[in-house]
Amino acid sequence: MPFGVMAQSVAERKRSERRQTRAVVRRQCADPKRRSKLEKNTPKWLMYYMGANMFPAKWSDSHLEIIYNAEQAAQDGTGTTIAAPRGEGKTTVLRGVAVNLVARGLTQFPVLVGWKHRDAKAAIKLWLRMLRESPELQADYPELTQPFQISQHALGLKALTWEDTGERIGASIDSIDHLIILPDSRGAIAARSAQGDVKGLNAPLQDGTVLRPDLLLLDDAQDPDRADNIGAVESTVDTLENVFMGMAGPQKRLTTFCACTVEAEGDVSCHFLNRTGWTSLRVSRIITWPGGGRGGDWPADPQSKIRQLWEEWWRIMVDKGQKKANTYFRKHRKSMVRGMKVSWTERYEKGKDVCALDAAMWDYFDKGPSVFARAQQNYPLVRNPTVYELTPELIKSRIDQRPPLQVPPWAKIITAGTDINLYGLHSAMVA
Repeated sequence: MPFGVMAQSVAERKRSERRQTRAVVRRQCADPKRRSKLEKNTPKWLMYYMGANMFPAKWSDSHLEIIYNAEQAAQDGTGTTIAAPRGEGKTTVLRGVAVNLVARGLTQFPVLVGWKHRDAKAAIKLWLRMLRESPELQADYPELTQPFQISQHALGLKALTWEDTGERIGASIDSIDHLIILPDSRGAIAARSAQGDVKGLNAPLQDGTVLRPDLLLLDDAQDPDRADNIGAVESTVDTLENVFMGMAGPQKRLTTFCACTVEAEGDVSCHFLNRTGWTSLRVSRIITWPGGGRGGDWPADPQSKIRQLWEEWWRIMVDKGQKKANTYFRKHRKSMVRGMKVSWTERYEKGKDVCALDAAMWDYFDKGPSVFARAQQNYPLVRNPTVYELTPELIKSRIDQRPPLQVPPWAKIITAGTDINLYGLHSAMVA
């Protein structure tokens, strides 16, 4: 050892080794031409970078319209609502579009809002999986993905530095707050529950910027069990518009994507479908029913030949199984599907269903008209009113027109109550 040079202590040597292992060699885009070309075609970009696991089938026309509407909304700074059948992948498409917009620098801080707290947790997991498990995204967008391949822990990410500059990368994951901060102050991604508090939501970036949300993804953000409750609907709409849509900073307009399913006419989904200034799309799984007609329920006459063919097909399905039913369907297919059209021809289980037409009718018979009308058609059936459905009009019609009761001067405590029974309302007052 040269004279005058002191030997490193064990602790110093360990610190030096840790600094070297934390230094990340910055990668460059593997194919800039491919990246540039795909950025001009978002459907192809999603298919290539998001992988076959997320988008296993060919796009439907409604998928393409969802993507187009979302891109236009992001560029215009307005909003768009998409009501599509459950299982159609509308949420996955919009989440993918959000990543696309961040990668292209068109948005910096998207926030997804679902109804339940577990929806927020699931959304962050999905976004994180995109960043660390897509080899295509890692190859062409290393500036977004590289640190998340190395670590998925807050402390591990905080310690990472770039080898060429020695500066901290600045990426982080907050699993409790459902927040991902991207490297080099490029932006952030977050998720929240519609039942939670988001006032003051921001992302502190490494360069000192305090980022506010600029893109809001509303993902079925309503209570399906209270979708027909006027008070609950108004309360939810007020929260979404007053709190969540007010998250942007003073110099940035918040773009809102609303992906939903219509649970009841007049629900939260309908409010945003009819919102002034927004684009909207309401998609039904069965565009036209067998024999013709549109809407929530099948309009075919129960005595019609086409209805009887399908009823017999379902009886065979229940009694003899899928194979026998498929044989019957293939034999009578031309007569059974006359006038029928579905929104997504790729939506069926290959090797089990014959095509998307019989797959849709299987769900119709299996789930029943009421559920199918809501979950698949986005045109809920109008239910017959019952005495339990209390409307302002019904209450007004029951107002007692007699002179009001005179409270005796000796009354110190007055207790009143109304009991709701199958046969009416019973009220009592005791002083």
